[in-house]
Amino acid sequence: MAVSGHKKPPVKTLLPVYEGTVDSLPKGIEALVTVSDLQGRIMVDGKDILMGEVVPETLYNFMRSTYPDLNLDKVGVLLCGDLFAHLDQRGGLGDVRKVWQAFNWFFGWVAGVAGNHDSFGTEQEFEEFKKEANIHYLQAEIQSIKGLKIGGMSGVVGKSKKPNRIPEKTYTSQLKRIIEQRPDLILLHQGPNTAWNPYKGSFQIRKMVEQYASSLICFGHEQWPDLLNSLENGTQLLNLEGRVVILTTEK
Repeated sequence: MAVSGHKKPPVKTLLPVYEGTVDSLPKGIEALVTVSDLQGRIMVDGKDILMGEVVPETLYNFMRSTYPDLNLDKVGVLLCGDLFAHLDQRGGLGDVRKVWQAFNWFFGWVAGVAGNHDSFGTEQEFEEFKKEANIHYLQAEIQSIKGLKIGGMSGVVGKSKKPNRIPEKTYTSQLKRIIEQRPDLILLHQGPNTAWNPYKGSFQIRKMVEQYASSLICFGHEQWPDLLNSLENGTQLLNLEGRVVILTTEK
């Protein structure tokens, strides 16, 4: 008896866009656009392209009309991974450089991490991509951008030989090192789970965050019913799976 694999078929869906506020931003940043898991494709002029190549211009036009006082050159974009999708199946692995570059074209700068479905061309192409102006790829590091201290961990916890998998001990030790430097926010692809259901994620990441973190953590990978949650130690958890959140300062 033979058993064949099952591929999840693509489905039509909507991309929700939320608006929120933060208490403050550095002087050089007027707003942040936070995004994760844009796993879709769109037909444009008969050409099949990644959804993330279209979203930046749509957001730009929306923000230009909704926030007329914002200087969109002073808007930063935070990407939490999984920006690739096949046309005939969900998931897969593919090049997402054009998505990052599209966001960078319409806004001031882009910082982000890779998800488990993201690649960036050949090794040489990846190195050249990371050198592009206003592109900030984060892997177990912190970068200060326009006065905002951003930490980032690409990939997910795992022993598999598949791309963007990191052994548990390595991942948690690197995350601990980031947290101890007290960044303003942290970008992950895989987030923590919680002690209450149905908030899925990594138990190992949760224990690290509960013990050490106290800043905002943005992530995707598993969609939670609620956009924003908080832990007892004050850490805020912003779940961005299949979502866009525009963050401006409180008036």
